[in-house]
Amino acid sequence: MGGMAPAASKGSPPPGNGQGLAMDPNGTPFSRTLDGGVCTDCTVLAAAIDIVFANGSRADIANGVYLHHLVAQTMGNSTGKGKGSWVDACPRAGITTSAGGVQAPSALAGLLGGVDLGSVASGGAFVGGAVDAFVDWFTAPDGSVRSGYFIPAGSWGFMSGEVINYLREEQTVYVQLDIEWVKGKYGRDAIKSPLNVEGCDFTHSAFKNGGDRGKITSADFTVSRDVTVICQRAHMHDGGEAVTAFVNGKPICTSQATYGSAGAELIVNGKAWKTISKMSDCLDPVELKKGDKIRLEATYDNVAHPLRESGHEQQGNMAFMTFTVVPKDGI
Repeated sequence: MGGMAPAASKGSPPPGNGQGLAMDPNGTPFSRTLDGGVCTDCTVLAAAIDIVFANGSRADIANGVYLHHLVAQTMGNSTGKGKGSWVDACPRAGITTSAGGVQAPSALAGLLGGVDLGSVASGGAFVGGAVDAFVDWFTAPDGSVRSGYFIPAGSWGFMSGEVINYLREEQTVYVQLDIEWVKGKYGRDAIKSPLNVEGCDFTHSAFKNGGDRGKITSADFTVSRDVTVICQRAHMHDGGEAVTAFVNGKPICTSQATYGSAGAELIVNGKAWKTISKMSDCLDPVELKKGDKIRLEATYDNVAHPLRESGHEQQGNMAFMTFTVVPKDGI
């Protein structure tokens, strides 16, 4: 697979083209520094990134293409987004599983507990894509919050991702980035932060050891500054059913998985495969105060929704909830 953006020209940002890190045994990873294609001195209101064929149609499961992940970020002049931490992303308390009670945090979580991962996660990353096509919002769709993702002059883009080809013949795909933007600075700056239901255990051991179906409950994530949440959406792999976010014990969002539908079904090794085609959004603004506690609850059923297979192996599950927030005191 291939077909990324053109190579950087003289006077453009330094080239950074390569394969990147493979997360799938049959995956084709890629990374590239972008030469143009992203506005500067502008505020992005919404964005979507995906993979397509040369004719512009989506490269999806029905055509044998699985988008594992795709991330674009801004580099250069970051306007302080790398210091935009608003939540403790690595709680030291253990998580709770329906299979085995309380599970202690991993050694990695303990090691990262003193690192400002909320800051690292928010960074300059501003748009993501996966098999479930979606739009990243940086302002309230109803106009109730004046905000956006500001990209200053002197910035450039970088993207990385991984795709899996389930057909025997080679296929060429292209990255398509669609942004809605206005010139200059509009409202307050928004940042996007994914929270892992397993905290900083990125080996996803709770899912691996949790049995065929169950529920995983995170430790509390402590909010460190006042923010307005304008968009919430979960990311799960096949087997996942939903992620619910609670604030101080009260539910504020359930992001539900939809399986199948046009473009999300394929026959693999004689078996019908229906992958996740959508994770529902929560777009009603929510006010969070310093000291509030966020808890995530993920449900999964690997019997009703079998794990994706690749390289003759079942691939694991995970559960994130991505929060797009607007800090009250700026970034």
